[in-house]
Amino acid sequence: GVRLAPDTARSRILSFGGYNGRSMGQLRALMGTEWQVLGTLAGLPVAEPGFVFDERRGRFVVFGGSSGAGQASGDTWEYDGEAWHRGPTGPSPRHSAAMAYDEKRGRTVLFGGAGQGPRGQAPPQLSDTWEYDGSTWIARPEPGPPARLAPGMAYDARRGHMILFGGIGAGGFLGDTWSWDGSRWTRLAETGPEPRAMGYLAYDKARDRVVLFGGRKGWPDDLADTWEWDGSSWRRVSP
Repeated sequence: GVRLAPDTARSRILSFGGYNGRSMGQLRALMGTEWQVLGTLAGLPVAEPGFVFDERRGRFVVFGGSSGAGQASGDTWEYDGEAWHRGPTGPSPRHSAAMAYDEKRGRTVLFGGAGQGPRGQAPPQLSDTWEYDGSTWIARPEPGPPARLAPGMAYDARRGHMILFGGIGAGGFLGDTWSWDGSRWTRLAETGPEPRAMGYLAYDKARDRVVLFGGRKGWPDDLADTWEWDGSSWRRVSP
């Protein structure tokens, strides 16, 4: 349930949140080969939040997450490198959503996740799309992928759109690939990596590839394969 984001202004990786017997609100930085705790957001101990770096404003954005079974947060927080600031009200409470930063348009994009339902019942799966411009969350009503939680999403800087893959929906694990260009969703592929949840993505600018590693196809049934998306198709690179 830990989330990572690159601090491009300081050439380092930061992480936020996670679960270690209980949900945590720690902010950490990778210093060489070791992680250093920078501080704790006491009001938001969560696992599986959204966490991105807004390059245009030089701030980290945190949204949502879960602080316990059946619980979901709807809070937005920002970290400016020295202090935390509470952000505006936006999407409904959720965890395990896809969230990534669109550097061309200067917006944080959020899709889907697991909402907060009645106690003792499975949380509702969501299919809404939101964008955050640094001051306001904006609901985007355009139809998109089916509802799901724990998909992977990364920003393809060369093509200027988000790539979303997988997750778990009403019918089980998903293996479809979609793109969001800021105005509409497009299904790009229905085949490729084995269907999974928690198969998270990152974009390699130097090689123009979206990279996928691992994920889950059951509990506990973790995967350890690596795939790359070149803009038109998936290719398995290991093992």
